[in-house]
Amino acid sequence: MKKVLIILAIVLVVIFIMVALLMHFQASFRSGSSHKVHKGSVMTVDLSNAYPERGGYDFKGFKFKRKSNFLQLIKGIEAAADDDDITAMTLKTRGMTLHFAQLDELAGAIAKFKESGKPVYAYLESAGMSGYLIASMADSIFLTPTGDLYFLGMGIAPMFFGGTSEKLGIGWDVIQLGDFKGAAEQLTGKKFSEQFRKTLDLLLDGLFDGWISNIAARRGLTEDEVREIVDYGLFSAQEALDRGLVDGLEYPQDFKERVMNMVEDDDDRLIGPATYASSRDALDGKKKIAVIYGLGSIHSGESEQKNPFGGNESIGSATLSKAIDDAVEDEDIEAIVLRVDSPGGSALASDIIWKSMVEAKKEKPVVVSMGGIAASGGYYISMAADSIFCDPNTITGSIGVIFLKPHFGELYSKIGISIDSLYRGALADAFASYKGMDDDAYAAFRRSIERIYEDFTGKAAVGRGLERDSLEKLAQGRIWHGTDARDNGLIDRLAGLSEAIDVAAKMADVDPEEVGITFYPAEKGFLEFAFELSAPGFISIIPEPIREIIAPAVEIETMYRPGEPLAIMPFRVNIIE
Repeated sequence: MKKVLIILAIVLVVIFIMVALLMHFQASFRSGSSHKVHKGSVMTVDLSNAYPERGGYDFKGFKFKRKSNFLQLIKGIEAAADDDDITAMTLKTRGMTLHFAQLDELAGAIAKFKESGKPVYAYLESAGMSGYLIASMADSIFLTPTGDLYFLGMGIAPMFFGGTSEKLGIGWDVIQLGDFKGAAEQLTGKKFSEQFRKTLDLLLDGLFDGWISNIAARRGLTEDEVREIVDYGLFSAQEALDRGLVDGLEYPQDFKERVMNMVEDDDDRLIGPATYASSRDALDGKKKIAVIYGLGSIHSGESEQKNPFGGNESIGSATLSKAIDDAVEDEDIEAIVLRVDSPGGSALASDIIWKSMVEAKKEKPVVVSMGGIAASGGYYISMAADSIFCDPNTITGSIGVIFLKPHFGELYSKIGISIDSLYRGALADAFASYKGMDDDAYAAFRRSIERIYEDFTGKAAVGRGLERDSLEKLAQGRIWHGTDARDNGLIDRLAGLSEAIDVAAKMADVDPEEVGITFYPAEKGFLEFAFELSAPGFISIIPEPIREIIAPAVEIETMYRPGEPLAIMPFRVNIIE
């Protein structure tokens, strides 16, 4: 008996030590690391480090690492502009994962840094359009002597599965409101409809022309010269130097020596933006602003967060509504900023979140900051805010609704499946997998879709202070480039997350210099992720090229509930790197 008690005591002590260590790790992850800023320091911005909208953790090679978030990147650069201890900045873009809208915000922060008179140097081993776009903000660009610049353009080229459906015997019942909605075309058609091709063509023009004008202005070229450069496409290092696209050719070792000379060979005087933001308490002021993240597709129930072991972000109506409500009830929160990066999803879930936004702005200033995409349901959850900001390259709008239901009768027949059935009620078989909907079912669900569309457009008109007819001209599923959305009144201002926070603070009579950030929904700790850990799903073990092909179907399946209409924009714009 005595031995049993001793063994039990040892086990309890071991468990206690393990829990204490895990709690210590969790606390250290959440708090980040401190760093003393020395006089004569250089800010080193290495964009191969991931800067997701929400921070979180990395778990690679059995090493735990705290990820910095995008706001820390921006705030760190902005704060360094006014710091006499920071004398210059370097940029490296290799391996960058930021999308075009985030690059708009990053460029704005670098512009503020340059206004202080401090030099910015960029180094490229090789670069495509995204990497060069941010490097072009630098006073000087250096390229590896054997590196290339490749400007291969932009495109929207999804796969269409209509022909596959025909061959397999899969049919689709589709009801959509909005001539330009087109959200089902990739699954049901063989090419773009004329209307959807037109709206995507305008979107692509906006993104491409924006890249052209930015490069021209930053490198002292005409827009025609930049268009010729893109058409030429691939530049060797010497060609890039001869055309004025870079300012010098250096190997990485030479550029490192250049940087080290700036700090007199003192590694302690090199500091990253997130570490700098933490050391200067850039997000820790006394007056609190809530930054609430709405990231990923929208569905009913609980949100999903990325964890150290993988997974995807999503917006659950229950989670996001509670986060908004919690921020309203917290007396320490002065104003609310909702950061939206979502292609949409469930119309019902979007409406529930919209209601929380309506109630929130009765109590506190509410501002929306749109990221890369805030379309369809992503726009729905944004439109009730006091003010909406987006970046020039944000994709937004897509105000429309779609109902989509597959049926597999011909497929069943091909593989020898037969079905016998008994029903009561005219619509009892509306969602039967073996047949398409009849006229009565179409009529019933079209009434539902029409009601949702009228509700969507009506609330959007009220939220944006527009006449219903004016809003209708902007709806119909049309997709808008950020600059056009500003011009037509769907959003209020072209600005990034950092500026949206400053404006929210001013609306609440708070000095932006005193602002601290409280993030919602509350980030899960490592222990929570560990206890929730489960085996990876089937999709995660599929090779990446195949996952890319089936991504639209998987995304819709994630959000789909029988009888629940969707407000979603599924197509992606590819920057050819």
